Amino acid sequence: MRDLYHEAWRDNWGFTPMTENELAHLAGLLTAVPVPPIVRLAQVGGRPVGFSILKQALAPARGRLTRWGLPIGAWRLHRALHRVDRGRLLAVGVPSRQRHPGIGAVLALDAALIARARGWREVEVSWVLENNHAANRPLTSIGAAVFKRHRLCTRRLDHQGPA
Repeated sequence: MRDLYHEAWRDNWGFTPMTENELAHLAGLLTAVPVPPIVRLAQVGGRPVGFSILKQALAPARGRLTRWGLPIGAWRLHRALHRVDRGRLLAVGVPSRQRHPGIGAVLALDAALIARARGWREVEVSWVLENNHAANRPLTSIGAAVFKRHRLCTRRLDHQGPA
Protein backbone atom coordinates (compact mmCIF):
# COMPACT_ATOMS: atom_id res chain seq x y z
CA MET A 1 0.00 0.00 0.00
CA ARG A 2 2.85 2.38 0.83
CA ASP A 3 4.49 1.92 -2.58
CA LEU A 4 1.14 2.45 -4.31
CA TYR A 5 0.60 5.64 -2.27
CA HIS A 6 4.09 6.93 -3.14
CA GLU A 7 3.66 6.17 -6.82
CA ALA A 8 0.21 7.77 -7.00
CA TRP A 9 1.01 10.94 -5.05
CA ARG A 10 4.65 11.68 -5.89
CA ASP A 11 3.79 14.38 -8.49
CA ASN A 12 1.47 16.28 -6.11
CA TRP A 13 2.54 19.60 -4.64
CA GLY A 14 4.11 19.18 -1.20
CA PHE A 15 4.32 15.38 -1.39
CA THR A 16 6.69 13.75 1.10
CA PRO A 17 7.19 9.97 1.11
CA MET A 18 5.97 8.14 4.24
CA THR A 19 8.13 5.78 6.22
CA GLU A 20 6.78 2.40 7.37
CA ASN A 21 6.42 3.79 10.92
CA GLU A 22 4.48 6.85 9.71
CA LEU A 23 2.12 4.68 7.68
CA ALA A 24 1.58 2.32 10.62
CA HIS A 25 0.86 5.31 12.89
CA LEU A 26 -1.62 6.79 10.40
CA ALA A 27 -3.36 3.41 10.02
CA GLY A 28 -3.64 3.23 13.82
CA LEU A 29 -5.22 6.70 13.96
CA LEU A 30 -7.72 5.86 11.22
CA THR A 31 -8.83 2.62 12.85
CA ALA A 32 -9.14 4.21 16.31
CA VAL A 33 -12.16 6.30 15.29
CA PRO A 34 -15.65 5.04 16.26
CA VAL A 35 -16.47 4.09 12.67
CA PRO A 36 -13.38 2.69 10.91
CA PRO A 37 -12.73 3.88 7.34
CA ILE A 38 -13.54 1.89 4.24
CA VAL A 39 -10.39 1.20 2.25
CA ARG A 40 -10.85 0.00 -1.33
CA LEU A 41 -8.08 -1.40 -3.47
CA ALA A 42 -8.48 -1.49 -7.26
CA GLN A 43 -6.64 -4.26 -9.07
CA VAL A 44 -5.86 -5.11 -12.68
CA GLY A 45 -4.61 -8.63 -13.29
CA GLY A 46 -4.22 -9.18 -9.55
CA ARG A 47 -1.89 -6.18 -9.23
CA PRO A 48 -2.94 -3.12 -7.16
CA VAL A 49 -3.43 -0.04 -9.34
CA GLY A 50 -5.38 2.32 -7.09
CA PHE A 51 -6.91 2.88 -3.66
CA SER A 52 -9.50 4.99 -1.90
CA ILE A 53 -10.15 5.74 1.78
CA LEU A 54 -13.69 6.75 2.75
CA LYS A 55 -14.94 7.50 6.27
CA GLN A 56 -17.95 8.92 8.02
CA ALA A 57 -17.57 12.63 8.72
CA LEU A 58 -17.13 13.14 12.45
CA ALA A 59 -17.14 16.95 12.46
CA PRO A 60 -20.93 17.30 12.94
CA ALA A 61 -20.71 15.23 16.15
CA ARG A 62 -17.29 16.45 17.33
CA GLY A 63 -18.47 19.22 19.67
CA ARG A 64 -20.08 16.72 21.99
CA LEU A 65 -16.73 15.07 22.69
CA THR A 66 -14.75 18.22 23.33
CA ARG A 67 -17.38 19.84 25.53
CA TRP A 68 -17.71 16.93 27.93
CA GLY A 69 -14.40 15.04 27.74
CA LEU A 70 -13.99 11.33 28.27
CA PRO A 71 -15.84 9.01 29.00
CA ILE A 72 -19.11 11.01 28.84
CA GLY A 73 -18.02 12.78 25.65
CA ALA A 74 -17.17 9.50 23.93
CA TRP A 75 -20.59 8.11 24.85
CA ARG A 76 -22.31 11.26 23.52
CA LEU A 77 -20.23 11.09 20.32
CA HIS A 78 -21.25 7.47 19.81
CA ARG A 79 -24.92 8.41 20.24
CA ALA A 80 -24.60 11.36 17.82
CA LEU A 81 -22.96 9.35 15.02
CA HIS A 82 -26.27 7.91 13.79
CA ARG A 83 -27.37 11.47 12.90
CA VAL A 84 -24.27 12.17 10.78
CA ASP A 85 -25.27 11.78 7.15
CA ARG A 86 -22.04 12.82 5.46
CA GLY A 87 -18.85 11.10 4.46
CA ARG A 88 -15.37 12.21 3.57
CA LEU A 89 -13.23 10.72 0.85
CA LEU A 90 -9.85 11.14 2.52
CA ALA A 91 -7.70 9.92 -0.33
CA VAL A 92 -7.83 8.45 -3.80
CA GLY A 93 -4.58 7.35 -5.36
CA VAL A 94 -3.96 6.05 -8.86
CA PRO A 95 -0.42 6.00 -10.32
CA SER A 96 0.03 8.13 -13.43
CA ARG A 97 0.56 5.10 -15.67
CA GLN A 98 -2.89 3.74 -14.67
CA ARG A 99 -4.97 6.94 -14.84
CA HIS A 100 -6.18 6.66 -18.42
CA PRO A 101 -8.40 3.55 -18.01
CA GLY A 102 -10.76 5.43 -15.64
CA ILE A 103 -9.72 3.73 -12.40
CA GLY A 104 -9.99 7.01 -10.47
CA ALA A 105 -13.56 7.52 -11.71
CA VAL A 106 -14.47 3.96 -10.71
CA LEU A 107 -13.03 4.47 -7.21
CA ALA A 108 -14.90 7.80 -6.81
CA LEU A 109 -18.15 6.25 -8.06
CA ASP A 110 -17.64 3.29 -5.72
CA ALA A 111 -17.30 5.72 -2.79
CA ALA A 112 -20.51 7.50 -3.84
CA LEU A 113 -22.38 4.18 -4.01
CA ILE A 114 -21.10 3.13 -0.58
CA ALA A 115 -22.18 6.50 0.82
CA ARG A 116 -25.66 6.13 -0.67
CA ALA A 117 -25.97 2.60 0.73
CA ARG A 118 -25.11 3.95 4.19
CA GLY A 119 -27.71 6.71 3.91
CA TRP A 120 -25.23 9.56 3.62
CA ARG A 121 -26.52 12.51 1.59
CA GLU A 122 -23.10 13.88 0.59
CA VAL A 123 -19.42 13.04 0.45
CA GLU A 124 -16.69 15.64 0.69
CA VAL A 125 -13.52 14.97 -1.25
CA SER A 126 -10.68 16.41 0.78
CA TRP A 127 -8.06 18.81 -0.54
CA VAL A 128 -7.93 18.23 -4.28
CA LEU A 129 -5.59 20.70 -5.92
CA GLU A 130 -7.27 22.95 -8.47
CA ASN A 131 -4.74 22.07 -11.17
CA ASN A 132 -4.88 18.31 -10.49
CA HIS A 133 -6.90 17.52 -13.61
CA ALA A 134 -6.28 13.78 -13.22
CA ALA A 135 -8.23 13.92 -9.95
CA ASN A 136 -10.81 16.57 -10.86
CA ARG A 137 -11.94 15.03 -14.16
CA PRO A 138 -13.22 11.75 -12.65
CA LEU A 139 -14.99 13.66 -9.88
CA THR A 140 -16.81 15.98 -12.25
CA SER A 141 -17.69 13.01 -14.48
CA ILE A 142 -19.78 11.55 -11.65
CA GLY A 143 -21.46 14.88 -10.83
CA ALA A 144 -19.23 16.32 -8.09
CA ALA A 145 -19.14 20.11 -7.75
CA VAL A 146 -16.59 22.45 -6.16
CA PHE A 147 -18.11 23.98 -3.02
CA LYS A 148 -15.07 25.37 -1.21
CA ARG A 149 -11.68 26.70 -2.27
CA HIS A 150 -8.63 27.22 -0.11
CA ARG A 151 -5.77 29.42 -1.27
CA LEU A 152 -2.19 29.10 -0.12
CA CYS A 153 -0.34 32.40 0.09
CA THR A 154 3.28 33.20 0.70
CA ARG A 155 5.17 36.14 2.13
CA ARG A 156 8.92 36.51 2.35
CA LEU A 157 10.11 37.05 5.90
CA ASP A 158 13.77 37.68 5.20
CA HIS A 159 13.30 41.31 4.02
CA GLN A 160 15.05 43.76 6.30
CA GLY A 161 12.95 46.94 6.50
CA PRO A 162 13.99 50.34 7.82
CA ALA A 163 15.36 50.19 11.36
